[in-house]
Parts: sequence; structure tokens; C-alpha cells
Amino acid sequence: MLPRKIVVPLVVVLIIVVIISVIALSGNQEPEDNTPPGKVSGLNAVDLRDGRILLVWNAAQDDVEVAFYNVFRDTNKLEKRPSVPMTVDDPGDVRAPHEYRVQAVDGSGNEGDVSDAVNISSLPSDIIAPSKVTGLTVHTYDNQLNLTWEEAWDNDRISGYNVYRNGRVFDFQSSRPLYYDLNVTPMLTHSYRVSAVDASGNEGPLSAETEGYLPPGRVGQMALDFNLTDVYGRDFSLSDFRGKVVLLDLMSISCGACADQALELVAVFNNYSPDDLQMISIDISLDVDPQDLIIFKESFADDWFFAVDTDNVSEKYSTWGVPMEIVIDRSGEIAYVHVGLVSAEELEDVIDPLITT
Repeated sequence: MLPRKIVVPLVVVLIIVVIISVIALSGNQEPEDNTPPGKVSGLNAVDLRDGRILLVWNAAQDDVEVAFYNVFRDTNKLEKRPSVPMTVDDPGDVRAPHEYRVQAVDGSGNEGDVSDAVNISSLPSDIIAPSKVTGLTVHTYDNQLNLTWEEAWDNDRISGYNVYRNGRVFDFQSSRPLYYDLNVTPMLTHSYRVSAVDASGNEGPLSAETEGYLPPGRVGQMALDFNLTDVYGRDFSLSDFRGKVVLLDLMSISCGACADQALELVAVFNNYSPDDLQMISIDISLDVDPQDLIIFKESFADDWFFAVDTDNVSEKYSTWGVPMEIVIDRSGEIAYVHVGLVSAEELEDVIDPLITT
């Protein structure tokens, strides 16, 4: 056992050490955090149109550090979110008045003020325009121009297409990627562009411009007039025979099939009164000798008009081969077009109803 005079000083020393340790420990202890984070600002919601809502906001400020964010839909807490932005599942009808709010929470559990609400029902239904239309092509068919193109893409759905003709919106086509232009002036070049429109009315970029041209001489079109002089010097125009059915024969004396066609035309000529049917044969060769055409005509001994094409009739009727037979009704409208040899019987099947009406 230690003597008393030694024990007392040791006890005093131990007490001093304990006091010093307590003071040191209390000096190193961090003060309690009672300061909440700042209020979340800049909250916005975007309808992704895929069953999700995207929420974005400005990061909140805190004197230490924001640990996470509470996200609320209406009055329900959805989840804790460590950072921004975030996506949440669409609860159903996004047009219902769902409100979203966000609140910052720090590491000590202090909660900041809840953000102002953003209402998903107030958002635009769709702000994304459709893609650019590609592959626009114009096809000639009978007396119309048919447009086709590749389907455009949209995040929602395509409701239709704007069809532009010659720089202006011409018509609106439903969601099918095709359009029939039935109101086309022959021999005029028309330019076309197409844009897609989605269900929210957003219009996508215009397609590249594509041109279309409708040649003359199509069924249903009015026959273009011309002025010629026949091989005997008689001037005439197509319009002179308005009120009659006209059989227009575009041919060439150098064409073997045209001679065979002439024999068929003789049979047609002999079956109708000149008061009902007028026949005209026009040689479209650029270098034909009118005397040779006279010889060709007189070899058939029939009296219908034969003439050399001095008024671009072949161009006006877009002749792509001979013989080419065009039947024009009493009103001047083209009723029938045929390229190549055609029998008298087939021609008469076309002419008969035109004469009786």
C-alpha cells in the first residue's frame, strides 16, 4: 500500500486529466444543425407521352448539404430522390389536375419549404413536331397526278399531312401517305411539298420540292384546239367540228402499222354520217413531204382531212407512239385514247354511244 503522501497527488493528477479530456472533447463536438434547406424553385413538369412525367427543378441550398428531396403528387409523398431531375410514372389521365411539389431535406433531417406546385393538366398536350416528310414522288395517272411519300414519325401520332402546291397549302390529307390531285391543268408544271401534322396541331418541316406535269391528251380533259391546213389547202381547226364526234388519227406515212390502221379507219368512216363523225389524220413527222401524204390519202379514196402537223399537235396531245387514236365527244372532251393498232370494231364501240347521246 502506497503511502498517503503519494496517493493524494496521484488522485489530483487523475482528476485534472479527466477534466482536461472532457474540455477537449466538448471543444471538438460539432454544433447541432437546426437550419433547414432553402425552398425548391424552378419546378417544371414535362409529359413524356410514354406513361411517364419528367420533373426538373433547381437544386436547393443548405448550410451543410441537401441529402435528398421529397416528391409529392397531390397530397401523396411519392419517394425520396437524391438529386434532380427525376421521372415519375403517369398515374393515369395526365389531363386530370395532378399537382407536383418538391421539398429538400438535409442530413440532419431538416425539411425545407415545399416548392410551389406545378399542375400537369396545364401543360401543352404535345410540343414536339413530327419529323420531316421524305421520299415525295409524283406519278402521272390518266388525268391526275398521284403523290406518295414515306410516313413521318411523331412522338404521339400523325393526324394527317398538309399538301402544298405551288407554294401554298392546297389540301389536307388524312394519315395515309398518298394524295390524288384531280384538279391539274395539263401542260403546266406544278410543284409539290408535304408536311406532317400531329394530333396536337404541330406541323413538321416541309419535304423537298417535287414537280409534276400532266401531259395533254388524257381521257376526261378538254381537247386542245389546233389550226392546220390540209393537203388540199383547206384551213380548218378542231373547234370547227364542235357538236360532232371527232376521231383524231395521229400517224406517220413511214409507219407500217399506220397503213394498217388506215384500213381500219376506212371501215369506221363508211359506217357513219359526216354530220355525226369527223375524222382527221395528222402526220406528225417533222420532214414529211405533203405530196407523199396526198398519195397516202388517195390510196384509200376516202374524204376525211389529212394534214401535216404544223401546229405542234403531237406535243399538245403528248404523242408517245403512232398510230395514236383519240376520240373526242360532241362537247370537245376526250373520251378515248389508244396507242397502237386498234380495230374498227373497238373504235365503233366507243363512238356509237357518243353519237346517240
